[in-house]
Amino acid sequence: MDFETYEIPTGAEFWTVNGSPDFGMMPAGSLPFLTEDAPIRLFLGDREWGAEHIKHRHGPWLKKCKRTVPQMLWDKCGQVGKVYQSRGDFSVHMTLSPSCLMILKYFPLLNFFSVTTIYEYTRSVYDTEIGRYSGRVASARKPQFALVTPPPTVVEVRKSRKDPSEDVISEPSEVKPRTKGVLSLKPEKKHTA
Repeated sequence: MDFETYEIPTGAEFWTVNGSPDFGMMPAGSLPFLTEDAPIRLFLGDREWGAEHIKHRHGPWLKKCKRTVPQMLWDKCGQVGKVYQSRGDFSVHMTLSPSCLMILKYFPLLNFFSVTTIYEYTRSVYDTEIGRYSGRVASARKPQFALVTPPPTVVEVRKSRKDPSEDVISEPSEVKPRTKGVLSLKPEKKHTA
């Protein structure tokens, strides 16, 4: 049986709300490719994506709204929106009321969305609508945000080329991180069994 082996570093810093890494949930069936609920998560990232990018690139908007990045994401994930197909692989654009655009990257092997960016957007989106986001269920609990630094780990995914039911995800193991960054789905080595 042929397998492709992917190493996915999962030791990157991420934000939590009330102890959970999930700011919102994309329900199963809300998008054509979603067979299970998929959480929306916010990684610290860098100047290209994630919380750091949002803070540096869209700081004036956050300041005007008197919100931090996690607070803004928490507020926006509680609103309804439309989801549009993006040009990139596993990326979607989501418009949220009022006047906001969120770009998410989907990680199919781990079944979650990572926030690339979120910003004020007042124009129409001309991409193809592929689904709707129903918003997070309201909670009376006041949100508490924390930045979490997990120990560096690697999850090895062996993906069967013939039968997806034979895909194997190993248990996370602690390792020394080799590169800075998060969740690369590029094959690093290939095996034939």
